[in-house]
Amino acid sequence: MWKVEYEDVVHDFLTKRDKKKLFFWLDQTGLRIDTVEPPRYYDVKYESEEDYQVAFFLKIKDGEVIYKNIEESIIASSIEGDPLDDLKRKIEQILPKFRQEKWPEAMKKDFYNQLQAFMAGLFEAYQASRGEAELYIPDEDLSDISAAANDKDLVQQLDSSVLRWTRQIKNEVYNQDSQQERENSKPSDEIEHWKNRKKKLTRIKEQLDKNPQLQKIKKVLRAAESPHLAKFEEESKRIDERTAEAENNVKYLEILTDSFKKLESSHPRDIPSLLPEMLQRIRIIWELSEYYGQPDKMGSLLTKISNEIIRRCKNTINVDDLLDGDVEKCIHDLDVSIDCGNQWKKEFERMQKLIAQYSPRKGFEFGKAGTKDRNDSIFAQVEAFKQRCNELKEIGQGQLQFAMKGKDTIIPDFPGSKGKDISNNLEELKRQFNKSLDLKIREMKKTISILDLNNPKWHENITTFKSDMKTLDTMLLNIISNALMSICTVQEASELIENFDYLAERETVKEGIHTKIVPEYVYQFFRNEVKEIEHIFEHWTVASMSPVESKYYFPLPHPQFAGSALFERSLISRLEYAYRVWLSAITPRIGNRGTVLREDKRSGERTGGQPVQAAQEETREPHQGGHIRALEREICEQADEGLGEGRPGGEAGEAGDSGPVVA
Repeated sequence: MWKVEYEDVVHDFLTKRDKKKLFFWLDQTGLRIDTVEPPRYYDVKYESEEDYQVAFFLKIKDGEVIYKNIEESIIASSIEGDPLDDLKRKIEQILPKFRQEKWPEAMKKDFYNQLQAFMAGLFEAYQASRGEAELYIPDEDLSDISAAANDKDLVQQLDSSVLRWTRQIKNEVYNQDSQQERENSKPSDEIEHWKNRKKKLTRIKEQLDKNPQLQKIKKVLRAAESPHLAKFEEESKRIDERTAEAENNVKYLEILTDSFKKLESSHPRDIPSLLPEMLQRIRIIWELSEYYGQPDKMGSLLTKISNEIIRRCKNTINVDDLLDGDVEKCIHDLDVSIDCGNQWKKEFERMQKLIAQYSPRKGFEFGKAGTKDRNDSIFAQVEAFKQRCNELKEIGQGQLQFAMKGKDTIIPDFPGSKGKDISNNLEELKRQFNKSLDLKIREMKKTISILDLNNPKWHENITTFKSDMKTLDTMLLNIISNALMSICTVQEASELIENFDYLAERETVKEGIHTKIVPEYVYQFFRNEVKEIEHIFEHWTVASMSPVESKYYFPLPHPQFAGSALFERSLISRLEYAYRVWLSAITPRIGNRGTVLREDKRSGERTGGQPVQAAQEETREPHQGGHIRALEREICEQADEGLGEGRPGGEAGEAGDSGPVVA
């Protein structure tokens, strides 16, 4: 247990003038020694008070301590258990001896009065450290009330005690810690507060009613006509009122104990299912409790519930995942937290309507003065937390969009001569995004919690970061537009849009692709394809009416009408394919409006939409000019109609329109 190095510490204490204290104590590692201070009793949790034992040596004279002067140079003692309690016990042990000391009477009275004042303050501090309340009653000889009332020094001392009691009672009566809307307080703390308050007030009430020494002090001061006794008795009556209030509040609040235990250990996804039952019990308290059914007390409790819901949500959100880990999981947790906040407000407002409609006690509203929202005192922090979650989601979406932090996200291989340039441009966007994230978010996280709603730097940094994100959105849409300029066919355009759709995570990017780029570029490729088919058909028509063979004319071995039908069918297939490819590019915008071909699940027969069917019917008739052009016009009209939602000023077709159908 004793270590060799301890000998040097003891030697320094005995020989060096600056070493005045030496402490010994035991902990889990064995014997410990220090010349500065022992472990603080209130900083370490012990199974019992007896586990805290410290032996100390205090050097009261300068110079080296040797065997001959050790008794007059050093004071040795120990601390056992709570230091305040230990000191109180030691003073109480020496008081009887002090009374027997033969000092000058004036000096003895003055010292004794100061000692009593110190003991009263020490006793009050000891009670406060334990969360208790009790009046310090001096142990004076008051057997002769008349003689005591004529002792001015004694009456003055008793007056000091009464003044101290009056102050202490006022503190307990008017102390409303439960009404302080502290962010770190839990709903169960409200129940514990009223239990502790009941315990304190009950103990003081018992002393006021039953303590014989206190009754004697009152008689002495009444006989001495003390001016402080009346105020003390007036404050004492309020103890009865507050004790009854505390007992009633504990009685009703205890019905929420189970609900609060579940709330304080639940995951945010499970909290909405707990809310109806908890709010129903709160309604019972509001309607039946004599004291707690008031907006100030109930508002404090509901605010603590909001704070606890926020705390539970914070515990599930890992900001490190958002910045450098599993971004998709963090976004999911943020969505769950936002939904949890929405459900809490929704269930509360539902209960609020029921109380307003059926409860005999009205006024279940908790808005701050001068505000339109009648519940803003409860949900102000919830709304601020939801806003913070949405801002963090925006960071996460930026991670997925520009840094490509998704689990399965990789940069596709873009075809064509500009494929490498596109990939390089996306890498540049990634670099710029990470630079902004490092400067505005990661640096701030080093010093301040990102989930701290009172963080003054957050709003400035997130505003700048959002501005950077908007710039990157515009740059990405420009990259897509430039890539489309080197494309000639609707199929290539559709494939490029599909690749960027795969990468699109932010709503602004998705909207930009399907409301600007698809109408402006992809649709134009589709119209060009239709015009090309029309051009081919016109040349073929002219060629078929003359003996001159055209490069568009079908091979001569085919019969005249069968060849015409076969050629028409090839043009229809080409037009149909172009429409199907184009439609796949705008599917995210128009949903299930229609497809060019669909599979009949019952018969497996491939059927076309009305325009294609009509053209196919005409191929069975002798060649008649114009039906391909009619088909082209009808498909283009339906294409315009399907794109209406994505084109400026466009209008969607009527619900009953039957357009081409795609498989």
